[in-house]
Amino acid sequence: MKCDPPGACPGTPVCETLGMGTSVIRIHLNAYAANEFNPTPATSPVKGGRFDHTSPGEAFLYAGETLETAVAEALLRDLPPQPAPRVIPFAQVQGRSVSRLRTRRNLELLSLHGRGLSQLGQDSWLTSCDACDYPITRRWATAIRRWAPGAAGFVWRSRRLQDELAYVFYSTRVGPKGFEVKATRRADQGAGLDEIRQILAAHLAVLGGP
Repeated sequence: MKCDPPGACPGTPVCETLGMGTSVIRIHLNAYAANEFNPTPATSPVKGGRFDHTSPGEAFLYAGETLETAVAEALLRDLPPQPAPRVIPFAQVQGRSVSRLRTRRNLELLSLHGRGLSQLGQDSWLTSCDACDYPITRRWATAIRRWAPGAAGFVWRSRRLQDELAYVFYSTRVGPKGFEVKATRRADQGAGLDEIRQILAAHLAVLGGP
């Protein structure tokens, strides 16, 4: 539900374990290494991610359990309903890469789905609202991290792909050394671009021209 977080957690935060050796996929700017966290605090109410940090001293890394999840979160997340095919600007992939990481240890993540949301006094609004509400969801992220100081990040069901999971990790809880880089390829050319186009087509979306 759309509201600011309370001063204290109304229930008991629910954590789940992302096991050592688990693969996750991220789409990121080429300026960042495959396992490098983004240190830029969110300043725009609509740009950036749902659970970005808003003050210096923190950094984040978003990922999905599959490439399709990563594409859904990075490119389809805020795409409005409209007659197919829906066109996504090529700028959304230009200068970006697709990387597969593997966890080097077990990571405890705060659950933002099912009873995990109930224990926080929230519902699916938190993980499915539009970008215009990101200033509020970011305040929730700050509060949730305070309520569960041992959690490395969050896990939730992707807005556009409800049967798959999305993740955010925070650098003060787990850093780049927590992930092994298994593969990286450009998202705006070659095989990486071809894979992204195929996934978008399955969701009745296309990339515009470069």
